[in-house]
Amino acid sequence: MSSVNTFEAKSAKARLEQHRDDAVHAKLQLTESLGALKAAQSRLLGKRLDDAIDKQRNVEKEALAYLKNVNSMCQRAAKWKSEQKRFRSSLDEMNHFAEWAAATEIDLHAVAGNLEYVCAVLEKEQEEVAK
Repeated sequence: MSSVNTFEAKSAKARLEQHRDDAVHAKLQLTESLGALKAAQSRLLGKRLDDAIDKQRNVEKEALAYLKNVNSMCQRAAKWKSEQKRFRSSLDEMNHFAEWAAATEIDLHAVAGNLEYVCAVLEKEQEEVAK
């Protein structure tokens, strides 16, 4: 019976040793799997960060294009405002021209009236000289 107990003890020790070896092997595989999982998570995180960075760059490009358009519109608005100011100034000058033309017309009518008077006087004198 003692030999059976010894055999069972050796067999139990062998099974225990096998379980320990299996546990060590399983622990190594688990460690490798965790390392692979961490590496996969890192790659996934890197890919998602790259995607986020690309989207952010696209937003920045669109914002820059929008800013350029706004800037261009502001410059055009300033140019149009300046042209409108010049146009109004030209209209004011035209109003002054119209006033000048009206005053000149009055002066010319006065000169024409004086010329008619002078012509009438000269004709009268010529008639008197001719008689």
